[in-house]
Amino acid sequence: MKVLGRYPPNVKQIAHYLIIQNITIGDTGYYTCSAKNRAGLDIKTVHVLVNATNPTLVAPVIIASSDVIVNLDTEAVIVCNVTGYPTPDIKWVYDHDKNISTVLISGGSLRIPNATSEASGLYTCIASNDAGSAKAFVFLYVVHGSIPPRVAPVITTSPHVIVNYYTEAEIICNVTGFPTPHITWEYDQIMKGLTVLISGGTLPIPNATNEASGLYTCIASNDAGSAKAFVRLEVVHDPSYIFSPPEPFSGSAGVSQNISCKVSGHPQPTITWKFTSFTRQTSVLPAHTLFENGEVLEISNLQESGIISCKAINEFGKDEASAHVIVHHDSAVFG
Repeated sequence: MKVLGRYPPNVKQIAHYLIIQNITIGDTGYYTCSAKNRAGLDIKTVHVLVNATNPTLVAPVIIASSDVIVNLDTEAVIVCNVTGYPTPDIKWVYDHDKNISTVLISGGSLRIPNATSEASGLYTCIASNDAGSAKAFVFLYVVHGSIPPRVAPVITTSPHVIVNYYTEAEIICNVTGFPTPHITWEYDQIMKGLTVLISGGTLPIPNATNEASGLYTCIASNDAGSAKAFVRLEVVHDPSYIFSPPEPFSGSAGVSQNISCKVSGHPQPTITWKFTSFTRQTSVLPAHTLFENGEVLEISNLQESGIISCKAINEFGKDEASAHVIVHHDSAVFG
């Protein structure tokens, strides 16, 4: 037995073995072994690939199909070519809970033999390794008869959206086109990393604050072309303001009385009440119940006169109002 070709200096043949000492990346190559006797000759080739001691991790990068359109009962192939180190794991997710017969083929692509109308939908190729992960979205259309013409995206949207602080903002990007356009969003010209592939292209922003204000760009694209639309989001706030303060009250001891303190502001102000007695050092409220988010105070069994105060506060300001409460105690009559 011998090995064809010249040995590198660190390679030795001992009997039927080839020994590679102090192996380096330079030893990468094809090693061919031949064996010969009177009965004949046989040759085998082995590929030796030497990785670096500490190879650089590379996050997955996906090159996927654009939308795929096939006729009913024909084969559909959704391409998802993935690179990265270590070799990424590939998983496919289908947007409907249906039992679709699929076959994962070389390189991570997906093959669907005899595609039916149930196979139509959004497919997500997910690649991951120790360095990170990536996703690609492909819409599969299974059509009966002639394939419809491709139509470039057309966007309809409102150019200005105003919402209150800490409420949910929805930026809507209505898109038409065929195949179904892919929709991505940019925020102040910076990619937010959010890809929207749902009908209508609604971008939800929960608990909107000043940080969410700015210019959003809806970008729609398909095989026929692309389009952009710009939407400016304004998140508004108002300091606390008491527009209907408590009113003075005069009545007999022991009665119950409702006192209101109507406020406005965004975010919704928090309301606190205080009672200051004319006759003793206390600011503790008498027995009471709060209604309407604290805007209505019901005092039960009122026994002393004083000042009732309400304070409204949010993170942008505060307001305070007060009113006098006069309690009359009927004098006892003796016969």
